[in-house]
Amino acid sequence: MESGIKSPLEVAYNRLDEAHRAWHLALAGYHKISDFRAGINSAIQALRNATFALQKQKENLPGFDIWYAPWQDKMRKDFILRALHDARNVIVKEADLKLKSRAVAKVTGWVGINNLVFEFNPMSDSYSVAKGYYDNYLVYLPIKDKDKKRLIFCFERMWIYEKLPDYELLDAVGYTYKFLWNMLKDAENSFHLLGNENFKNGDYCSGGLTKEGLLTCMNATRGERILNFGLEKGELYRTIVRQEIITEEMKAKVAERYGDNWKSEGIESMVKNFFTDEYPFNDVKKFIQVAITSIKKDKFLAPVSFIFCKKSIHPSVIVHTFRNQAEKLLSIHRVADEIIRCRGTSTLFIGEAWTKKIKGGVNLQDRADRKEEIIIYWVSADEGRCISIPFKRKLFGKIIFSDPIIENYNTDDPNLSGILSPLIAALKKIKNLGTTRLI
Repeated sequence: MESGIKSPLEVAYNRLDEAHRAWHLALAGYHKISDFRAGINSAIQALRNATFALQKQKENLPGFDIWYAPWQDKMRKDFILRALHDARNVIVKEADLKLKSRAVAKVTGWVGINNLVFEFNPMSDSYSVAKGYYDNYLVYLPIKDKDKKRLIFCFERMWIYEKLPDYELLDAVGYTYKFLWNMLKDAENSFHLLGNENFKNGDYCSGGLTKEGLLTCMNATRGERILNFGLEKGELYRTIVRQEIITEEMKAKVAERYGDNWKSEGIESMVKNFFTDEYPFNDVKKFIQVAITSIKKDKFLAPVSFIFCKKSIHPSVIVHTFRNQAEKLLSIHRVADEIIRCRGTSTLFIGEAWTKKIKGGVNLQDRADRKEEIIIYWVSADEGRCISIPFKRKLFGKIIFSDPIIENYNTDDPNLSGILSPLIAALKKIKNLGTTRLI
């Protein structure tokens, strides 16, 4: 065994860590061909080196050949692993990426705009292509300025290796990482070695390990493959989304802030008929009760989305920070991406909305008779519910609530609110695909 090595598997695990870091470099450079190619080649090389490092330790692992033979057979039969093995010295050539990769730009709002979708040479850097597209075409579109504020143009690309035409390339690398991680874990068990727990998050990553051994970060969603620009000025949007998992610490902070007020008889009676007490509705009602308490105490409500998965898994929380309709659109699409990433089964959106139209050029928030509401959307792949709770701000900021308005709907209804369209599409994709691989 090499000097200073604590375990026969340590070098192999280090190569996996290198692949993980290179994966993030490739993602960060997704829209620049040279940066992406450097990152993806490093990741693929590191994955191959992980198997080489493991094989070099066979003398320190009695019975290695007998144990390794079935894993070798799995690798030979695995379509993705075999293709990436062959790709190590191939993807460096631009032509091999150009054959199947694609780049598309389109103008969109809450719904797509017909005939404004264009394909581009995938080997061009996204930023320069997007700027040229805007300067030479989009600025001349016959769209009113007020409408341009509500529209964005998206530049989406997908890198695909010709021998893996059905897989996004980063996704294939993530799949390979998972396979090799499971192989090393099996080696730990088979050779009675200490487990390797060196998967601490670095400044390059915010992911952790799933029970299946896949780093949660190594799953690039469609949203991470898109650059979004405002149609009005052509500025690049970098939507800030704070995402968290509900923890005991978070619950303690809520309790410290709001005490038991969210459990008051008045608030509980208000939400009593919103949903049943079954999962996830028992949690949904609690979140709504806290939102009502937040309006009463804080006098405002930050828009927030919750994504529910299995009963045993805490929901993900996404706090929205949008300042206009374009950013709101991007933020909702971010929730849709996260639904796909975590295989969500339903989602809840809670926000504050104004119900009265602006009149006479006076902003609604400056009107003494303005009416506001807490707006709540819960949706699954098959059904949904919209709940609005109107309220008024009285003297000294006191909040007076009106009776809630509840509307049920079918998710196949084409006339649903635009905010629901990307969420429903993501939920239906999860339901229809079941346990098959998402790309």
